[in-house]
Amino acid sequence: MKSLVILYLAILIVLLPISLMVGCKQTGTEVSLKDTLLIQNVEVCSDVRGDRDYTVRTSAIFYRGEGIWIYFEARDLTVKKDDDKFEIWMKFGDLKLYNPDNQLIEHVVDMVDVHEASLEKMSYGWWYAYYNIEHTDAVGKYRFEFTITDGLSGAIGTGSATFWVKKAMQVHHVPSSYYVPPQSRNYIPH
Repeated sequence: MKSLVILYLAILIVLLPISLMVGCKQTGTEVSLKDTLLIQNVEVCSDVRGDRDYTVRTSAIFYRGEGIWIYFEARDLTVKKDDDKFEIWMKFGDLKLYNPDNQLIEHVVDMVDVHEASLEKMSYGWWYAYYNIEHTDAVGKYRFEFTITDGLSGAIGTGSATFWVKKAMQVHHVPSSYYVPPQSRNYIPH
């Protein structure tokens, strides 16, 4: 069975075949109250190292046996000022993955709930989802759909990302007795 891992700041919980990570970026000190939640910077990646630190796979093509990361940010979070602290509350409530036949193959709800207070205003939350492509997964176009909810205002933001799965690349073995090294093109096999 595949395994899903939810990551929140160094806490690791094994659940299903998708991994998640969340973080908050703190900037400024003014309060902003919005009634919509914006999902931005949705990127299909070959890896994610942290906040805005990832490698985009511009082709969005992956091979069986590889892992795929989807990075995205939630903006326009409601910020509640309480004494000298700024409070935010984000919920990663829904994640779906559809296969090339448009069948729902993974669906996880109520994944991560982040309720934090800081001395500085947090302008966005960043997340990633990870999926390990099995060698038996179908070849074709896949689609992630996700929902983030602002726990203070109830505003909801949704997003999606697509990627393609191809068969694993085949490596052809060349017998060493027939190999011609690049520095010696006059090599004659024995």
